Amino acid sequence: MPLLALLFLAWPFLEIAGFIVVGRAIGVLPTLALLIASIALGVLILRGLGFATVGRLRAEFDRGRNPGETLGHSALIALAALLLIVPGFLSDIAALLLLVPPVRTMLIRAIGRRADFVVVRTEASSRVVDLDEGEWSRKQPETAAGAPRADSPWRQLGPGTGPDREAGPR
Repeated sequence: MPLLALLFLAWPFLEIAGFIVVGRAIGVLPTLALLIASIALGVLILRGLGFATVGRLRAEFDRGRNPGETLGHSALIALAALLLIVPGFLSDIAALLLLVPPVRTMLIRAIGRRADFVVVRTEASSRVVDLDEGEWSRKQPETAAGAPRADSPWRQLGPGTGPDREAGPR
């Protein structure tokens, strides 16, 4: 953990050193042009990511598959886009690595191995299975899609009421 904290504190200094090295090698204007190009690329990636992610998630749900890997890829692509927007050549190198699909897959699997719990909801089998630290249990789903369970405090409120509305007529 101290190594990670040291890296976090040293990152801005390494980025500044990168600016100096690249600026001396190619000049000030080409260095600024590279920074502006990386920011523009990051914005374009982030802008196009939303609708593409929704389409991929919908396809995964239609196939009845777990969308976890799709969400993981989308989150890492969003992180890569943000790293491209942040000025600096080291962050750009990290972002370009995150844009490589096998690198993202490797990171998703590494993160998945460290996950403490997984909640799996299957509509076809009408049950919810919770996995938590090697223990599992089946829970009964809600009676109807979107309807509150019998023990839900929302059932006690009348129609047209909620946390942001006052109970009773207006």
